[in-house]
Formats: sequence, structure tokens, C-alpha cells
Amino acid sequence: FRAGLPPPPIQGIPTGGGVVASTLGRQLHLMDRPGLRDTTIEPPAHAGVIFSAEPSPDGKELATVGWLPGEDSLGVHIFRLADGSMRRVAVLFGDNLETPRWLPDGMLLVPLQETRWAEALYRVSPTGGQPERLGTLPLMTASYRFSADGTRGVIRAFEQNTDVHVVRGFAQMVNARP
Repeated sequence: FRAGLPPPPIQGIPTGGGVVASTLGRQLHLMDRPGLRDTTIEPPAHAGVIFSAEPSPDGKELATVGWLPGEDSLGVHIFRLADGSMRRVAVLFGDNLETPRWLPDGMLLVPLQETRWAEALYRVSPTGGQPERLGTLPLMTASYRFSADGTRGVIRAFEQNTDVHVVRGFAQMVNARP
């Protein structure tokens, strides 16, 4: 990890252990998995600079988000732990420092800062296809956290006021179908 930067969050793997993306974004560290050695994985160059990884509910895959090399866009990838393969499932334009979340239906929820003043949520299929924009979140410069089942969201705005807000209608927005 890079000196002087805060350590990245460790995401728990449901089958045991955890995963963390390095602060340099070029490695994934898998640790404390039952019966397995700690492993450092270097994803393929096409995956870009990965800054977050979220284990699937069954612990077999990781959803990653990172900057694509030579592009002004983000790639959402699925990394299979069994064989080390990685596939791109979506390309989004904007900024994202939030971790994607697996929803109960197997889809991914990806927060994205589309502009300096607008954050939105996207549903992304782990098998690929067109990402679905769900809507804009109510605050611009904030940290968003979502429950594991995708039904609740909370916001903490980056301002002097340290209030935390519940996102009303979050479950309906996430589960809406065209």
C-alpha cells in the first residue's frame, strides 16, 4: 500500500476472508480465506486502475470498478475467484469512488458522479448489457452507503452539518422496471 494514503476498506467474502484493492489500483489482495493462502492478484491491464471490489453473495466473484486505461471512463468488471478470469460488463462515464453492491436479484448497483454536482445510481448486469440509469441521488458531495439487500440507502453529506439522511423510496427506485 502507498505510504501517506489511508488504507482502503477490506470487503468481507461470504465464504470467509476478505479482499482489498491496493491504493495503487493495480492489485487485489485476497486474505484469510479458509484453507487458502493469502494471494495478491494483478488484474489484466484492460481492467484499468481498480479502486473498489465487492464480493458476490456466494463468494465466487468480485465486482470491481476502476479507471480504464487511456479513456475518460470507468469499467465495471467481474473477476472469477476460481479461475482468475475477468470480464468487462459495463463502461460508464463519470467518477466513482464508491463500491458497487450486489442486489438480491443478482444485479449490481453502481453509484456514479456524473458531474461535479450530480450523482446517480446505475443497475448493471453481471453478464453485460446496457447499464440502466435509476435516477439522481439527492445530495451532490456526499458519501452513500447501501444495505446488502439493496432496500435502504443512507447519505452523509460532506459539509459542516454531520447529519445522516435516509434515502426515501430507495427500494422502489432500485427495483423499478421499465
